[in-house]
Amino acid sequence: MHILKVKMNLYENILIWLLSWLFTYTLIYFGKSKKINYIINYGLMSFIFLIASIINFITFKILIFDYFKNFMILPFIILALFFILNTLVYYLSSKYMNKPIKLIKKYPNEFFLLMNYKYLTSKSFDILFQQTMILILILLLIKNNFYILEIIFLFAILFGGIHIFQYIRSGKFFGTYYLIFSILSSFIFPLIIIKLNYGVIYTYIIHWLFYTLSALYFWYYNNKKYNIL
Repeated sequence: MHILKVKMNLYENILIWLLSWLFTYTLIYFGKSKKINYIINYGLMSFIFLIASIINFITFKILIFDYFKNFMILPFIILALFFILNTLVYYLSSKYMNKPIKLIKKYPNEFFLLMNYKYLTSKSFDILFQQTMILILILLLIKNNFYILEIIFLFAILFGGIHIFQYIRSGKFFGTYYLIFSILSSFIFPLIIIKLNYGVIYTYIIHWLFYTLSALYFWYYNNKKYNIL
């Protein structure tokens, strides 16, 4: 009876988690028809992700407070330094590199290619929401005695399944690009979150670095005498 109750609690919590994820991104999806995206009305986009993060933080506050119970200042210092460095990269790129105009026009939905300050703001809150949800799901699974390999396997299925839909939005090339790196992250994120104190801070940084380094890569190679795409 006790095992059944534990499983029911797990299923209920995962259902709440899933509905929250679906509701937030459904809201974002329909918002795009009203010209709400990472650049246009980026403030509203940021607000939606922030409120969604706070709601989930409150909903699963017991799990999250327990995860952060041993306060450490170092991860937050590293995070602050990352934000400064990331902003500096955006500034220097726009000043000393040429935008890959053709690539941006060919893939208008890939906002990370713009390296725009508005994107820098709104994407920060998007990643905050995603990492909050990833953290919550991992903590739920750990609490219910899932092994690390089981968690990684579940995340590989989850991330892979979610990013298959990127083919609709992003096309074959970027759809495949996101899919490959999402599956790689399904191995990296759980390990870091579980094994390192305040590991979610580091996965947040890694998540952001993916977009910044990708943008730098495409900016550099698409401004050569040849194009990679």
